[in-house]
Amino acid sequence: MNMTFPYSIVCLDGSLPAYHFHRGYGSGSNSWLIHLEGGGWCGTIRNCIYSKKTRHGSSYFMEKQIPFIGILSSKAEENPDFYNWNRVKVRYCDGALFSGDSQNEALLSGCSAGGLSAILHCDEFRELFPRTTRVKCFSDGGLFLDS
Repeated sequence: MNMTFPYSIVCLDGSLPAYHFHRGYGSGSNSWLIHLEGGGWCGTIRNCIYSKKTRHGSSYFMEKQIPFIGILSSKAEENPDFYNWNRVKVRYCDGALFSGDSQNEALLSGCSAGGLSAILHCDEFRELFPRTTRVKCFSDGGLFLDS
C-alpha cells in the first residue's frame, strides 16, 4: 500500500514509501498506533546502492501483506493495550531515519532506526492531530550511544 508521508519521504530508488493498516474496532476505533519500521542507515554510497534493490530501499521489493505481531498484534492475549486500535506499520526504505483526557489517542512507535525516528518526529506527529487527541511516542531501541 503506498502513502504520502507527512515528511515527503521517498525510498532510495525514488518509489513511494509504504505502510500496512489494520482498522481498529470497539473501544479502540478512535485510537491509533503508528509504528515506524527499523532498518538501519545505509551509511555509504555502496550500501545505499545495494539497499535500492531490497525492501529497505524500494517499496517494489516489499511484501504486500505482513503479519502484525508484538505491539501491532490483533490478539488481546498478546497485546492487551492496543489489539483493537487502528494500527499502522510504516515501512522503512529511505536509509536515513525517516529524516489530554481525550478518548481519541495516537501512539507513534518505532524500533531501532524507526525508534530514533519516533523520537525525532514526535512533535511534528503531535501537530497532525486536534488538541483534544492524546498523543504519545514510544521508542524501542532508538538510542545509539556509540554513534
